[in-house]
Amino acid sequence: MRPAELRYTRALTTEDLGQLLARGDATPMAGGQGLMRDLRNRSMVVSTLVDISRLTELAYVKEDGDALEIGAVTTLAAVAADGHVAARCAALATAAARVADVQIRNRGTVGGNVCGSWLPSTWSNDVGVVLAACDGSLLVQNGAEVRTLNAREFLAARSNPLAARDFIRALRFPLAAGSAYVRLSRRWADASIGSAAAFVDRVDGRLRVGLAVGRISERPLALDSVARTIEADGIDSPTVGEACAAATSSVEFADSVQADAEYRRSVLPVIVTRSVREAMTAGGIQ
Repeated sequence: MRPAELRYTRALTTEDLGQLLARGDATPMAGGQGLMRDLRNRSMVVSTLVDISRLTELAYVKEDGDALEIGAVTTLAAVAADGHVAARCAALATAAARVADVQIRNRGTVGGNVCGSWLPSTWSNDVGVVLAACDGSLLVQNGAEVRTLNAREFLAARSNPLAARDFIRALRFPLAAGSAYVRLSRRWADASIGSAAAFVDRVDGRLRVGLAVGRISERPLALDSVARTIEADGIDSPTVGEACAAATSSVEFADSVQADAEYRRSVLPVIVTRSVREAMTAGGIQ
């Protein structure tokens, strides 16, 4: 199927983009991997498509205070290959490297990946799981104004949570001593059966854990109650599995060609504990 008729234009600066979005009928596109599929299927119809892939001012990696800030147009391949990301936020580097195949990663962007929660194609959203685990945020620009959105609220949205003239400027990942991302799939580039991201720290001698899982349902899910159980009882306690079951009791696990809902539910505690162990090892935390 071909996309419905639309207008195409390209923004070379954020000022260009702001002016185009101000018209009220424009949709930004960076890599376009999932978006183009939705347009071809006509599960999504837009009037004007604005190509933002050449907005180099939104393609960057920098450490800002206690967070790693990634420009929204930074490609997944660039994030996966960045040595600073690997050293400071291993979970993000691993998640970016696990998205689909190399062709997708060379075009796909971190900003586009986190939009997978509410676009029709229901992308696997690896970056969003990491963002939820560290309780990160998004910088959203509207005209000259830049505001901060809580990432968990953004990822939980059932429809586009951005206003008509908004665009994502950057993603912010609070840093921790150690982090890890575990993604279970039958083959490397297959759709995920389940994934988990963990961030760990020692604060005043006590273990602190941030935890989220993905692909068990449509959206990344933060597991704060499970994280508190691990902090209190330890990673090897049987209460961890019980906490996972309790935290996801109201979640409708997804059936897919990769795995049925029952299997996804059974492997959840495994990938959760594995991600925490790897994060503790990376952070030198016993």
